[in-house]
Amino acid sequence: MTKSCLSCLVLKSFLSSPLQMIIGDIGDCAITKDPRTGEWFLLQTIPGFRFRSLRNQQNHTTSLQYFRNIVDNIRFGRPQQPSEVLGRYFQPNYKNLLNLIPFQEITYIDPSPIGRGDKGVVHRAVWSCPRKIGMWSAETIDVALKSLKVPGTQDLEHFMRELDASFAAFQSKAIGCIELLGILMTPPREAHSISNRPISVLQTETLFLVLEFATEGSIIGYLNRTLTGQQSDWPVIIRFISNLANGLERVHDQGIIHRDIHPGNVLVTSRKDRGMPNRELPREPIALISDLGEGQLINNQSLGRACYGDPRYWAPEIRNSNTYSKASDVYAMGRLVADIVAVNWQIASNNGVVSKLIPQVLLEMIVNCQNPFPERRPSISEICQTLEDVRMSEKHNDLVLIPIDPEVLQSFISQSGNEPSGSSSSEIPT
Repeated sequence: MTKSCLSCLVLKSFLSSPLQMIIGDIGDCAITKDPRTGEWFLLQTIPGFRFRSLRNQQNHTTSLQYFRNIVDNIRFGRPQQPSEVLGRYFQPNYKNLLNLIPFQEITYIDPSPIGRGDKGVVHRAVWSCPRKIGMWSAETIDVALKSLKVPGTQDLEHFMRELDASFAAFQSKAIGCIELLGILMTPPREAHSISNRPISVLQTETLFLVLEFATEGSIIGYLNRTLTGQQSDWPVIIRFISNLANGLERVHDQGIIHRDIHPGNVLVTSRKDRGMPNRELPREPIALISDLGEGQLINNQSLGRACYGDPRYWAPEIRNSNTYSKASDVYAMGRLVADIVAVNWQIASNNGVVSKLIPQVLLEMIVNCQNPFPERRPSISEICQTLEDVRMSEKHNDLVLIPIDPEVLQSFISQSGNEPSGSSSSEIPT
């Protein structure tokens, strides 16, 4: 065999390896061979190396967004960067990924809040988004602005904790999560007079999270408006619960405990592709996890031992020792699934349906998630896999519906919230 043929075989073997994917990624690579040793080398540009590193750490969408933001900031002449606004709170991983939305692009702010909590207020606003790379056109979209309730050092630190958690879990349209679009700072008071936007309800020089606007509101409200109480509702319910599980899995994968799972923090929207020509086509509504205001990094034990959120969704270990974990999030999810089932039952009852049926997979999920012992609850990944298997099984034709007394199920849920007694019953109530 000639030397040139041997080189061709080596090259072919080289290109058929996983490195072929690297070379074909964004066309920034080349190969070369040392004529003395015959050893092959891969040449990568620094941007290409950064692209692939981000993709491995996050996902393909995030790596694309990193470079698109660099170019867009130059194209639009952004006068400020997030690092200037956040100062010492700016994190290196925010660079070229966290958007600072210019206030002049916010063309309307609804003075009436659409949400209000202990530490924040949410307003609906309209963002005139310019045509960015990857968009067919500029467009105007509804967004949600979440602010601190009272400005101050402690509130700013709370805001930054929520920003850190939201940036980790909610960027790049993560599956099952509300999208973090960026941050916004209201201008100084003297700048208010140059704008006709109704922002008098907002604090000056205050930071906001800019979030995807959920078009359909909270999940319980949406289900009350759309369910019929018929058996055909169950595939829809399972799809929403699967969305919820995927969102919580994303949060947990980022090393975050949500700590505040309840119906008000699970929203429904008909998501559209921004700036795309087909964005007006109807989309299937999806459920999204939102609000990481009480989210906590799993390895962060410095946030105190207080209880947060709705007591009905507290696991026994929270009631007894204020102990939060991934398992306590799973417990809250099980309670929320039971509430969703109850909504369907109530609608069925209003329509004259007497018998109460429930898919066996949901009943088992409620029972397992509500186990009083956290170590015996399933992981969110196991729940996701179970739901995916159900959704893929002949379009729900294999759903097994079983009758159950609602009072028995409610009694089981109430007992599961009590302190464990040393033994745990995971039997399905009948």
